[in-house]
Amino acid sequence: MVRRVLVPVLALLSVLALQLILVSASLGLAKSTDDLAVDNTWLQIAKVLSFSNPDVFALEAQALRSSAAANWDSQNIAQPYLEQSLAAWQQAISLRPQWPYYQLAALDVEVLMNADTDAIQQRFQQIITLAPNERGMDKALLELALFSWPKLLQSQKDWVITRLKIVPRGTLEMLYRSAKTVGREQLLCTLLPWSKVKSLCLT
Repeated sequence: MVRRVLVPVLALLSVLALQLILVSASLGLAKSTDDLAVDNTWLQIAKVLSFSNPDVFALEAQALRSSAAANWDSQNIAQPYLEQSLAAWQQAISLRPQWPYYQLAALDVEVLMNADTDAIQQRFQQIITLAPNERGMDKALLELALFSWPKLLQSQKDWVITRLKIVPRGTLEMLYRSAKTVGREQLLCTLLPWSKVKSLCLT
């Protein structure tokens, strides 16, 4: 009797294990391609094989964002890609809600979409609440904060300024260059201690 029960259970577990292996392999092959596209064969295979796998949704979201960037000169093409990318990130977030990097990627897409103030504020707050001390996000999060500066709450701006004061020199230099592309480099020059930004702001 026990054996009759165990055999189908073990068979099911074997199938599930094989499915996970195949999805993982497909994702690895998709990531290894030079130009990740929405119609990537391995990504499509992973989507078919997976059962609500957040990693699959995340990779699909990245592919959709790449397609939007590749078509940036045609907003009627790029915008739908961004909307689909955000939807895919939302699916990944719903399956792994405590993972701040999915939220960070969703914020990136929302900034590109020029999302409204409430959406930007809500997303930013979710990120700094989930991972207030996650230094690995500093470059991307602070860059997006500078790009979205007028839309942030004052409390969020204060958080950004505090963080900017402690980032390594290399990160600050990168953020200054990024801010300069959107005409916001003076934010760094006026909000941070002069001793920290003098060499940047006088160039």
